Amino acid sequence: MKKKYLTYPRNSKKFYSVLVFFFLLFFSYGIYKNGLVYFFNKEVQISSIYPFFLFFFIGIVESFGYAFLRKEKKDFRVLLRGMCLALLVPPSTPIGLFVVCSLFYFLILFLSSLFLPKISTMNLYKIFLILGMFLMNIPLCNVIESYNSYLYGTLDVFFGRGLGGFGTTSIFLLILCYFYLSTDYYYKKEMPIYALSSYAILFFLFFLSTPSSFFLKDFFNPSIFFLSIFFLPQNEVSPVSKKGQVIYSVGVGCLSFLFIHFLGWLEGAFLAFGIVNLLYAVGSVLLIRHFSTKETLYKS
Repeated sequence: MKKKYLTYPRNSKKFYSVLVFFFLLFFSYGIYKNGLVYFFNKEVQISSIYPFFLFFFIGIVESFGYAFLRKEKKDFRVLLRGMCLALLVPPSTPIGLFVVCSLFYFLILFLSSLFLPKISTMNLYKIFLILGMFLMNIPLCNVIESYNSYLYGTLDVFFGRGLGGFGTTSIFLLILCYFYLSTDYYYKKEMPIYALSSYAILFFLFFLSTPSSFFLKDFFNPSIFFLSIFFLPQNEVSPVSKKGQVIYSVGVGCLSFLFIHFLGWLEGAFLAFGIVNLLYAVGSVLLIRHFSTKETLYKS
């Protein structure tokens, strides 16, 4: 029986247009959370919102520019790629750093197609962005939020007041988007469940054993939810076999828990996914070369 994951998703206008709608919801919430709510409270000027629109514009222009140079089909997927670049940006990111990191993304996107086709380039972009913020000593959240995050409760974090990318912090919206994605025949809907379940099991085991060190709101970390739903199930960068999907997803979930709650890296899930994905990408290339060599020897 032919496995459905061997075929890439159809370019369905309706399916991808609804995804664009969800990304616009993420963007709108990001504008509200990181700008409008503070503007209405007279804590910032309206000009503080402008960079978020600029991120969106630059990301989309660069994405279509790359598609033009590479002669890709200019469809909703190209638009979603540019939107995703902007949504992953931490709220306090300087424009210059975003431009450098997004150009780096398109460079590794091109190089990966030649050498490591199974690597998740969008995840590498996010890691590079976080590294840039760290080297520049800039907080990943907006300035006001860095002082008030301890005031947020579990529901606040669930609906989007958590710390993370500009437009990726609403767990509620992410779950709604997951249910929509699950309607697509080619979406590997089990993989987010495997990753989040392994993450949840470890979290609640430690939460019950040391309740003074863990808070329930800490479970709703936006990074593990976002990458589990959008990065993990991508056909291009994840295993085909059921067993491979389980190992891959559980590895990401367990490492994410370790990095987030023991090393204190709030965006540690991206590093966890990067490690597992790199091992898979390199392993895939080595296996292909191994079997190609055997086939050549057999023919000779």
